[in-house]
Amino acid sequence: MNGWLRAQGAFELARDGSEACAEEIRLLIAAEGSCEVGFGDGSVTLAGDRVLLMRGCAPLACTHSQGFRPAQIAMHLGPARRGVMSPAELYAAYPDYRAFCAREESRFVFHDRQAHVLSALAVIGAYQKYDSGERELLTGCALNSLLICAAGACVRPGESVPPGNRHVRAAIQFMRDNYMFDITTEDVARAAGVHVGHLHRLFTEQTGTHPGQYLTGLRMDKARFLLARTDLSMLNISKLCGIATQQYFSRCFKRQTGVTPQEYRRTYAVTCDYRSVRPESMSFDED
Repeated sequence: MNGWLRAQGAFELARDGSEACAEEIRLLIAAEGSCEVGFGDGSVTLAGDRVLLMRGCAPLACTHSQGFRPAQIAMHLGPARRGVMSPAELYAAYPDYRAFCAREESRFVFHDRQAHVLSALAVIGAYQKYDSGERELLTGCALNSLLICAAGACVRPGESVPPGNRHVRAAIQFMRDNYMFDITTEDVARAAGVHVGHLHRLFTEQTGTHPGQYLTGLRMDKARFLLARTDLSMLNISKLCGIATQQYFSRCFKRQTGVTPQEYRRTYAVTCDYRSVRPESMSFDED
């Protein structure tokens, strides 16, 4: 059924406007806002770091919030390319990819905790300015890297909640799943099934911090990855982290890290135009 996932050739970008096909992998995430994606047998809300991975071309129905901006990467099998691992080679080398190929589902939803999808979009976008041979080589390698990370997220269990009081565990899970929304401590307590004051006491006893501090920590951890791995605006990042205003986001970030978001990005950003940092005499064009 999924033999094409371990075939020869190389994954390449499916161009905008091209018709979806059965032998295609598409990753969809909300770069801004949120979207309810409906299928024949259910639906999923995309917001923050939630990613929908689809294999094939099943029809979708989307209801999105105001200001929603989707970001997606679609890839399909193309001809073999020197320097780019084929699906067959990925299958032989990576256990997570083998497990992904063995699954029968056509859809997966996972949390992209380290911003792999948005980071891949940024670097692949930069590669489109390069010469064709170099562009196709680097894009193919980036797609493979993204696919390996996505396959692992699809087949491995999510981050485990630490053992302890069931109300605290429920609160932690709720915050991990919903930090990208404008949730309050009252929302967390309601999800945990206890009064706010009681949750504060239980949470502090078990974790050494209160729920609001834990939630802010989750949001700032996500912000670090987005600042370092994407070129999204500060306002966009603040909203993806569940904070409505850039000013409040900047205050929270500096309180948590000791530096402003702008300073953090200047120090740790890994996105750049790689052509500017290597000799022009180097060529990746095929002979």
